[in-house]
Amino acid sequence: MKNACRSDICTLRGIQYMICIVRNLVRNGQLYYIDVMRNYEKP
Repeated sequence: MKNACRSDICTLRGIQYMICIVRNLVRNGQLYYIDVMRNYEKP
């Protein structure tokens, strides 16, 4: 991923955390919510 845009990488990470939340909302919701927000807020 050397040529990947930083914004794209952050978006993909945010999506990855969202998938974890959706798979088990009760257990993973609070655990990954902040990570999702941090990745979507990065420039």
